[in-house]
Amino acid sequence: MNRIQYLLLVLLVAGISSLNPVAIDTFLPAMPAFAKAMAVDPGTIGVTIGIFTIGTALGQISFGPISDRYGRKPVVVFGLLLYAAMAFVSAYATDVETLSAIRFVQGNLDDQM
Repeated sequence: MNRIQYLLLVLLVAGISSLNPVAIDTFLPAMPAFAKAMAVDPGTIGVTIGIFTIGTALGQISFGPISDRYGRKPVVVFGLLLYAAMAFVSAYATDVETLSAIRFVQGNLDDQM
């Protein structure tokens, strides 16, 4: 592995590792807009952050053995694709329950990468 490949690998791993904080930090300022759009109070939308965190915890338990079985690369590629699809679907969530389920899946996928 030459120096450029090593640098690209480090940047890729750093980018994937930053998904969890970015997913939470970009969601926080949008919470009032989500609450207004769904006609609920912001505290109700805040529950989705806890659900995202629970998904993250369960993702660590479930995707470790899957990565051991199938290798890291296919699991990361699958996780990134599904994570992006869930981000797209979350833009069309019409109620808090749907948004919570989507955020749970994202949290589950987020930490396996």
